[in-house]
Amino acid sequence: MSARMEYTATSFAEPLQRVFDDVVQPEQDVDVTHHEESRYLVQAVAYRRKVPDRIESRLYEPVLALVAAWGRFGRRLATGSVHRYLGYGFYTLCGLLILLAVTR
Repeated sequence: MSARMEYTATSFAEPLQRVFDDVVQPEQDVDVTHHEESRYLVQAVAYRRKVPDRIESRLYEPVLALVAAWGRFGRRLATGSVHRYLGYGFYTLCGLLILLAVTR
């Protein structure tokens, strides 16, 4: 048996990719570069096949965008003013006392 007849990683993965093609949705692209002298003479062929990560694009990116928006909102609240921080504490304490008075 020669090296040319042995199985490769691609030969093992191709049947799985064909079966799960609708789920995985791979993106493939072929770029053909022609010689300047003739359109029929091919200089180079580039083949790309990419399997994008669907979980990252549909789950992680929205969660990270939400956390980043929450951080921008928090940055507006924390300006470094001691008077503002004392006000936050005062209004929180008043709100908790009102909540306790209403619920009991």
